[in-house]
Amino acid sequence: LWVSFFLSCVFIFLQDLQHFYQVFLRILLFVTPIVYGVDFLGDGLARDLVTLNPLAALIESSRDLIIDATLPSLPQASLWVLFHGVMILIGLSLFRFLEPAFAEKV
Repeated sequence: LWVSFFLSCVFIFLQDLQHFYQVFLRILLFVTPIVYGVDFLGDGLARDLVTLNPLAALIESSRDLIIDATLPSLPQASLWVLFHGVMILIGLSLFRFLEPAFAEKV
């Protein structure tokens, strides 16, 4: 949701950014560990790059929940909720701040 708020604000003013975003999503697709686990990569540069991926922790938590039937720890879950809650509030406030300018740009 928060990514949608930010992108809707940015795409109004920078229409060419959607092409770069499509390339970014394609790269993100290939570096997200969906079929393989992060442990499969061992220690090294590949593991470091995958851990920078924002979706990697979410996929690992989902894999632990579905396959291993273990819940994420309370600090980890609360950190995710707090981070995304704050980002939604920032994105919504940015969207509402820039909303009057949208009609002029479209």
